[in-house]
Amino acid sequence: MQRRTRVRYWGQVVALTFIIVAANACGGGAVATVVPTPTAPPPTATIAATSTTISATATNLPPTATAAPPTKTPLPPTATPVPVVVETRNVVTTKNSSGQPLIIGEIVNVGPGDVGDLKVILAVIDGAGKTASVPTAVIALEALAPGEKTVWQATVTEKIETIKEVQAQAQAARLSTSLRDRLYKDVKVEGLSFSSRTGQQPTVWANGQIANTGSANATVGVWMAVYGADGQLTHVGFDSAARLYQIQAGKQQPFLIELSGISEIPLKYELWIRSSKREAAFSSTVIDLEAQKVSIIKNPGAAPSVLGELLNPSKVDVASFNLVIAFLDDVGKIVGVGGGSIAANLLIPGERTVWRSSFFSGMTDKTAFKEVRVQAQSLVASEATKRMSARDLRVVGETIAPSGAAGSYLRVNAQLTNTGTQPTVSAVVYVAIYSAEGTLLFVEAGFPQPSQIAAGGSAPFTINLITLKELPAKYEFFIAAAKSGQ
Repeated sequence: MQRRTRVRYWGQVVALTFIIVAANACGGGAVATVVPTPTAPPPTATIAATSTTISATATNLPPTATAAPPTKTPLPPTATPVPVVVETRNVVTTKNSSGQPLIIGEIVNVGPGDVGDLKVILAVIDGAGKTASVPTAVIALEALAPGEKTVWQATVTEKIETIKEVQAQAQAARLSTSLRDRLYKDVKVEGLSFSSRTGQQPTVWANGQIANTGSANATVGVWMAVYGADGQLTHVGFDSAARLYQIQAGKQQPFLIELSGISEIPLKYELWIRSSKREAAFSSTVIDLEAQKVSIIKNPGAAPSVLGELLNPSKVDVASFNLVIAFLDDVGKIVGVGGGSIAANLLIPGERTVWRSSFFSGMTDKTAFKEVRVQAQSLVASEATKRMSARDLRVVGETIAPSGAAGSYLRVNAQLTNTGTQPTVSAVVYVAIYSAEGTLLFVEAGFPQPSQIAAGGSAPFTINLITLKELPAKYEFFIAAAKSGQ
């Protein structure tokens, strides 16, 4: 089995020639002699006449310069533009996990120069010969070197009974200096492994880590293409809805790629890493959060649940959370990757909240692992996010009691009260259950109704604690909500 990971780097050469020609000029002069007419002798006397000769010297005038013919200064040579030639190949129509038509393919740089600004223009022709959809293609890489290819995919959201034809046209431009300077090559994939699920929704997951081996912070995403034995493209997948990770220099980031519709581990595949330098102004906004009190809860017949707390250790407000949970075996190989739900829209400095895992890549209760790693990042909260976040909400009147159903479990009943001056919407209340020693045992959420709570108003909610039979030694509520009309 062979995989190739490609990250390109380009240089540039610029030439300019000047030719300057100077012109010169020359000239000359002459001397003239004037001879006077002799004077006649007087009529009354015979005198030997004396003839006097006076040589008059003419003053030389400045020479007149002879104009040299005009000389043309040659213009700098015009560089011959490098042609941009890209084309699409291996265009295939398939379906995604939701049953929607999915168009996948390759874009190849067949020209002599580096190209960027890649585009694939699509038109889906239905059974009647009409253009039924013009979906947008998402492309793995931002730039291609001569001879290099990458993959793309586009989802058809319109309902089309029959797809007769897909027209695909590739476009690109010469690689700009700004994009060339931003591209980053010091990243690689490590520890790639596969897991699969059969049945009605067969799926293969590819797990691994992206390692930033360079000295700059980077924004990175991973794509994978699967090919048949004949070289035909069959599937394209990318990490968690094309997630772009912010990876600091010298750090690693787990990733998960989902390939729906196949149940066998691919024999032929390729990986592409989309990577660019993270601008200084942007990199300063990425904040690493501290994962604390991580607990692993076993679930019979299913993947384990992972719970924990997150602390904002910075001195700024943070939002836009990204949580990645990775399971590793006894040799450090990743056997599962998942994400989670975080009980907050915003965290102020020193504030903590709780989280719980929401999915994993085909893991079951029989998957062997030795270690769980949790990585959480956030961005510095914008002023708009701060204004939108609702923080004047309190849980009141809570009771925790048996549900009364067969195989009784515990149930939380309470009211969420808006103590602020503006209405709130989309509130989610999380309850965290702790042991007497402070171990986190359970995290579950409830949704107050109605979803909009007026200033000074309240809304009831219920949270079912399915796996708990005894009253908890300690519990705490965490709330995520937004202000209405912001």
